[in-house]
Amino acid sequence: YGYPDGGALILVVGRNFRNSTGLKCIFGELSVSATFLSTNSVSCVSPPHREKMNANVAVRLASEGEIGSSWMYFAYVDQPRVTSFNPTFGYSGQGATITVRGSGFRPMLQLMCAFGKLHIQATVIDTSTMICDIPRQPPGVFHFRIIDQYALFALAPTDGDSSSEFHIIPESSIYSVASDVGQVGSITFARGTNFDALEVISCRFGRLTTSALVMTDSLLSCPKPFDEETDKLRMTISTY
Repeated sequence: YGYPDGGALILVVGRNFRNSTGLKCIFGELSVSATFLSTNSVSCVSPPHREKMNANVAVRLASEGEIGSSWMYFAYVDQPRVTSFNPTFGYSGQGATITVRGSGFRPMLQLMCAFGKLHIQATVIDTSTMICDIPRQPPGVFHFRIIDQYALFALAPTDGDSSSEFHIIPESSIYSVASDVGQVGSITFARGTNFDALEVISCRFGRLTTSALVMTDSLLSCPKPFDEETDKLRMTISTY
């Protein structure tokens, strides 16, 4: 397959290919020059799709006036469109997935999520949704885009310099908690690391959750909830 603008590098495999002048690949009625690789393979670049051409065209090989037969077809497909991705950040050392939204996604396409120079194979869910694993790599800001490993182009998610940024941030942790047990409505303080790297953070007391206020990179505070069933505060805290 390839896209209407052409430019897809393809490999033609068969037998009895000859290294001759004028070696060409024929896409329907259009011919392009071919590169001889061996008696069993040649390579060529797909031409742009033209008006009145079928979406699927037979690919044949021409050499010294002879045209080889073929039952193989090359498909011209519409270029996928990417509109958004979520989340826009991940934690270093943690496995997670990113969801990409758009249109024209197909299982036959060899689409990949690119985090800077690192490429991750995408899984197509439906025509408007696909997912990719977020790589485990050190903290930093990476240019995120979608690429096709067969067609030589990149798909930007949205316009603008900052819209395609993906942030890998340090993992946060809690190492101490200070609270006045028994005082309903009081404030619980937690000390730890990398709190200001989080976009959303909450404190969880058992099954109860309250919103946290990040005071510094290593200090946050949370209103203390009250458990009416046990008349006790549950002091186990986690963040996410």
